[in-house]
Amino acid sequence: MAGSYAKIYNEIWADQDFRNLARSQQWLFFALISQPELNFAGVITTTERRLTGCAAGFTTAELRDDLTALQARRYIVVDEEHDEILVRSYIRHDGAWRTPNVLTSIIRAATAVRSTAIRTTLAEEFGRLALDELSGKKAEEMRVSVVRVIETLKPRVPVRVTPTLNACVTEPFREGITEPIPEPIGQPIAEPIVVVAVVVEEVKDRTSVSLPQDPSPPSEPESEGVLIEPPVKKPKPECGSDQDPDFAAFWSVYPRKVGKPSARTAWRKLMKDRIDPKSIITAAEAFRDDPERRRQHKRFTPHPSTWLNDERFLVEDDDNDVWTWNDVEESAPAEFN
Repeated sequence: MAGSYAKIYNEIWADQDFRNLARSQQWLFFALISQPELNFAGVITTTERRLTGCAAGFTTAELRDDLTALQARRYIVVDEEHDEILVRSYIRHDGAWRTPNVLTSIIRAATAVRSTAIRTTLAEEFGRLALDELSGKKAEEMRVSVVRVIETLKPRVPVRVTPTLNACVTEPFREGITEPIPEPIGQPIAEPIVVVAVVVEEVKDRTSVSLPQDPSPPSEPESEGVLIEPPVKKPKPECGSDQDPDFAAFWSVYPRKVGKPSARTAWRKLMKDRIDPKSIITAAEAFRDDPERRRQHKRFTPHPSTWLNDERFLVEDDDNDVWTWNDVEESAPAEFN
């Protein structure tokens, strides 16, 4: 969830549109914004059974009626294919987007949405943010990030080029949708496909100048066009999360699995200080296999956060601390030998 609580401003009761909602619809709206699965972008991935389980006697038919009413009044956008629901004005009303780190989390959550209808609405909501009110060192960087995510979330429109053997195409391609769709789309839009039909022909003019031809023609005709799929950029996993390969490796080898949230915080701090994660993992493996530690009770093994915060992964040269009885005899006065 985006936080451990939901923000409900008392001015909501001055909103006549909200007061016109039925009691069950108001309750469902409050239930959606307080769901633990709600992310920073105001999107929740859930099922009908989970929502009806929030109240006794809440039926699936009642849930669908209330969802339909909330969507008709643009409080939410529902995508049944991907089981995603967007609380449309969540980002603006929550206000946390003014914090740089939170804005980064909001953008990451928004770009992970699969529903085209919800992505389109999110692009519209990002465009309604009061970016001019931002101030501070990162204000301009935040504005640029918002502009970029709007372009990312805009729907991609299929473009088809029709070949001709008698003339060249002189008209420019028509651009896709430049303005966000004003109303949310109830049904998801199919994933767009860019199809370009390519036709190669010999061109000759009155000067008998011809274009060079490929001596090795294609083995198969391309009458149905060439399918070009847009590249998908895989988002970088968050530092210290379960998707972070380095932290996951550390957690798997460290001998005591307690206090994982505190360990995440300690790990992020070390990564911010540019500590090599491989050295930490190697030291954790050595600590796990240390015979002295293995002889002790498990409770004497420090928590992973303590081990990280104390920087116990740093290998110290403690050879000088090892002594034998021969050392004692050499250093003791002769009368005691």
